[in-house]
Amino acid sequence: MGYEDRNDHDALRHDLLWQTAAERDQPLARSATLCRWDNRAGRQEAWLMHRVLLELFVARFKAAPELLILDFDATDDRVPGQPVGAFDHGYYGDYGFLPLDVFCGEQLLGELLAAQ
Repeated sequence: MGYEDRNDHDALRHDLLWQTAAERDQPLARSATLCRWDNRAGRQEAWLMHRVLLELFVARFKAAPELLILDFDATDDRVPGQPVGAFDHGYYGDYGFLPLDVFCGEQLLGELLAAQ
């Protein structure tokens, strides 16, 4: 919905639609809480998430498929300022991350973020 930067989060946490979707009747978590949650995950958690994605993908098949077509797609993720790990992207004219997404059909298998 375009709120990935959480710049509207402090207002949206009081929105009745979001509270209803979360089955809550009170304000949702503050952006500071979400920021702490985002920054808590490290390399170990990232590998565990990749493992879960791969296990879910494999579980979809009753037998091994004869052919898998993997789609590698770089996705520009612009960021304000110059945070650690962001690249100066000449084509887009600003800074951002450039994660490499790996799909097989509609299923996300993993995501890699290049390090400088």
